[in-house]
Order: sequence, then C-alpha cells, then structure tokens
Amino acid sequence: CDRIVLQGGMAEMSTRNQFPGNSWRAARLQIREEADQGLLEHLAFQERCFSVFPIPMFIKDRRSVYVFVNEAFADFLALPPDQVLGRGPFDLFSPEFASKIIEQDQAVMTSGRSSVDFEAPFRTGRGELVWLKSYKSPVFNDRDEVIGLMGGDMDITASKRAEEERKRNEERWKFAVDGAGDGVCDWNIETGEVFYSSQWKALLGYRDDEIEPSFAELESRIHPEDLQEMNRRLEEHLHGLSPSFSHEFRLRTKSGAWIWVLNRAKIFEWKDDGSPFKMIGVFTDITRRKSAEEMILHQA
Repeated sequence: CDRIVLQGGMAEMSTRNQFPGNSWRAARLQIREEADQGLLEHLAFQERCFSVFPIPMFIKDRRSVYVFVNEAFADFLALPPDQVLGRGPFDLFSPEFASKIIEQDQAVMTSGRSSVDFEAPFRTGRGELVWLKSYKSPVFNDRDEVIGLMGGDMDITASKRAEEERKRNEERWKFAVDGAGDGVCDWNIETGEVFYSSQWKALLGYRDDEIEPSFAELESRIHPEDLQEMNRRLEEHLHGLSPSFSHEFRLRTKSGAWIWVLNRAKIFEWKDDGSPFKMIGVFTDITRRKSAEEMILHQA
C-alpha cells in the first residue's frame, strides 16, 4: 500500500504520544482519550490485522516514536509491547543503527513516498545477528499531511547468507582456474561490465590496471576474421539455442602479436523474466597446439 490515510485526530495524537514507563493498557487508554471514534476503529482494525502477520510490523509518529507494534515486532526485540511503545530508535537500538533508522524514516515522511530498499544487519534482543529489509509507507491525515509512518521488517538473513556463500564459491572457483593458468571473465550482460582475472590480462601481456572492466576490451582484441563467427555462436547461447559456448579464436596481445585461445563459457544467472544476466568464461591459451597443427598440415 503506497498511501495510508487516517481520519480524525491522529495528527494530534502522534505528536504528543509518549508512554515511557506506561503499560500497554495505559498506552491504549491514552490513545482512546485523544483519538476520535473513526481513528479508534481504524487502529483496532490495524491491530487485528497486524497481529496475524508473523513479520514485525509497527506504526510511528513524526518523531519516529513507536505508537503501535505487533507481537512479532516486540518478540523480535525480546521485549513486551509496553516496553516498546512511546520509545524511539535510540531507546531500543545501537546509536549507529538508530541513526540509519531515523534517516530513512525522515526520508519517507519528507518525500511522502514508500521505501523498500533499506537493508542492514541487526542484533536481536536475543543476541542473534540477522539481516533485515524494511518496508515503510507514510501515513496521512484527512488534510493530506504526513503524520507518521507504518511498516514492517523482513528477515532476509537466509538469502544474504546464500548470496555470500555463492560469492565465496565463485571466488574459490576463479582462484582455482587462475592457478591452473587459464584466464577468467565474469560478464554482467545487463550492464556490460566484465571482471577480467589477473591471469586473463597476463595471457595478453597486460597488468591489472591496464584493462577496463568492459566487454569492448575483449571484443576489440578479437581477430577480424574470427569476430563474426564468435558473435554468431555467442548469440546462439544467449538466446538459449546452445547449452554452452565454446569457440577457438585469435586475440591480439599488448605487443601486437596474435595468440589462439579456447573460450568456454556458460550463462550461470538469469533475471526474473528469464533473460540472461551473468555469464562466466574460461580462456585457455592454445597457441602451441595451433602451431603444431599448422606445421603438420604443411608437412602433409
């Protein structure tokens, strides 16, 4: 939901409401004293809805003070709800984490637009280190004024760990291939950015800082007689017409000489729409083999 509108006295309630030391019942009583019937019905409805969600959810006023939290949110902090209400981020979290929360809250309330891109590590009330992704939307009164925000926190720890493990495996694989003398390139098809390993650059006689991370660095060094066929086979693989890419072609080195390489590559990641996203290739220097084949051909 991109826009939440509360009718009645939420503006007044949200700017005055603090409950330090009060119980959950006392907090609700104060809300009842300051809010009109429409708002009470709305808050009661939100409370019933939020209570069934297993993810932490909350409502804050303009100062980022919590005026409502569900049981999942309180449980995440290992605190009862009445020890969360009326308190702000600096009362509940580390100064660094609280500053990030305040900064994002203010951005949402100033812009009047929802935000779903806040990700950060967080230590729960039980001492567990988790990754959270926050979803926040501004709350408006019937005069179209922003009077607070509401949102929830998703635990994305599992996906973060899986991503970190994937990166570690990829780094180990690249290290192993480099150690065998082959060059590696990791191509982000969407952006055109390419990671070239140190060994790939060394095959062509370059230092690490002499090659830009772009596909053009490879394409511009392919022999003109080999470029068309290389592109044809590459397009076949990108369009799913071949299970992998494998082709032999010539590359120009830094000195201007030509070497033969065997390039084996495959798409390893796809976007949600099924289009290719990332492709990894291995380059093996086969110049000696090609020279031997040519010598045998001339002797025949």
